[in-house]
Amino acid sequence: MPLDTMQTELTQSVPIVLLEDLLSIAMSRGATAADIYVERSSASSVSLDENKIRSTAHGVSMGVGIRVIAGTEVGYAYSDDLEPKALKKAAGVAASIAQGGGHNKAFKVQGCPVPNRYPIAVCPDTIAPAQKVELLRRGDAVAHAYDQRITHVMGSFSDSTKEILIATSDG
Repeated sequence: MPLDTMQTELTQSVPIVLLEDLLSIAMSRGATAADIYVERSSASSVSLDENKIRSTAHGVSMGVGIRVIAGTEVGYAYSDDLEPKALKKAAGVAASIAQGGGHNKAFKVQGCPVPNRYPIAVCPDTIAPAQKVELLRRGDAVAHAYDQRITHVMGSFSDSTKEILIATSDG
């Protein structure tokens, strides 16, 4: 399956043509293999204590790791700056582990089917924070109603998602 038909936030942030350039740079000093690992993670949390929301948090991070293998040696570089110039510099740093003859080989990244072993009916990122708060408040009310001896209830709701894309010099 052509990778360019799978438009995600990852391929919008790090286009396929850039991935191919990064593989070429990573392999340019004679490496035997290279791979590019693109990751986007998001996490959110809400905590409740005695029917009061005590904290909320949400964060998103995204970055690119580049690994180059030259025999038994491994070079690695990472960048959370997604500008092509920064990513190309990282690929060059990772490539510096290789001491063999360089080449100007072009690499073509192609998609491959990946089984969905853990299907998610509703992505946590699509649930409004107010719904998460309401779930905690309902839990608080049910706990207090269960037994009058329950005087203190704490609850939290946390979720995280991770999307990855891996491109290798093997295709």
